[in-house]
Amino acid sequence: MSHFREAVRHARTEQGLTQAEVAEQASLSQKIISDVERGTPVKRSTSLAICRVLGLGPPWPAVAFLESIAHTDARARKIPVEQAHAELAESLAAGIGPTGWKRVEDPGGWMVPAA
Repeated sequence: MSHFREAVRHARTEQGLTQAEVAEQASLSQKIISDVERGTPVKRSTSLAICRVLGLGPPWPAVAFLESIAHTDARARKIPVEQAHAELAESLAAGIGPTGWKRVEDPGGWMVPAA
C-alpha cells in the first residue's frame, strides 16, 4: 500500500465497515468516502476525519496531504499526476519541498512558501 486510497479501503474492509458507516462516523457523505477510495484528493480536515475513524496514524495523514499537493500541482501545470508525485518526492528528498517552497531552519524543519 502506498496511496491513501488503498490504506482507507484496506482499513475499512478489515474493520468490516461500509463506506456509509465510515462517512457517518466521520460526519462526511458516503460519496466523499467513495471518492477517496477512487483516489480523489480531499481537504486536510476530511482526510484527518477519515484517519481518526479508521485509526490510521502516521504516515497516512501526511500521505493524503502530499497526494493532494501533487494533484493540485498537476492540474495547475497540466502535467500527469504521476509526474507531479515523482517531482514532489524528489524535491522533498532534496529538502526543497513542493515547487516554490523552501525549508526554513528551525527545530521543526517546516516548509514555507518561498518569498
